Amino acid sequence: VVNPPYVTSLQSSHTGPAVCVDGVDPEIKAVVGAADWTLSHRKLSYAILCLSNIKGCAFIATNRDRLFPSSDGNSYPGAGAVIAALEYCSSVKAVDMGKPQPIMLDILEESHGM
Repeated sequence: VVNPPYVTSLQSSHTGPAVCVDGVDPEIKAVVGAADWTLSHRKLSYAILCLSNIKGCAFIATNRDRLFPSSDGNSYPGAGAVIAALEYCSSVKAVDMGKPQPIMLDILEESHGM
């Protein structure tokens, strides 16, 4: 998930927080959904704005792990939680590029003539 430009609380509207006063960066070509230990409402909102407002913006999923086991013995939300939230809110289905999908290997084989 991208880190959107900073917007102060003074730039909020009465209908909710303004995520990006100047709109989204039209040069963005893709949103990559992955595990993000600093995930915020602002990051989710900016990603959804990109998917909804940038024509041809791809949505790529690194993996769909529901939980991530930690060395402290607990499990925490994995990439699948982030991807599910983005898919639900944007109504855009992500393309699975990471484990266990073979597409990444297919692309590498093709690009290296294997």
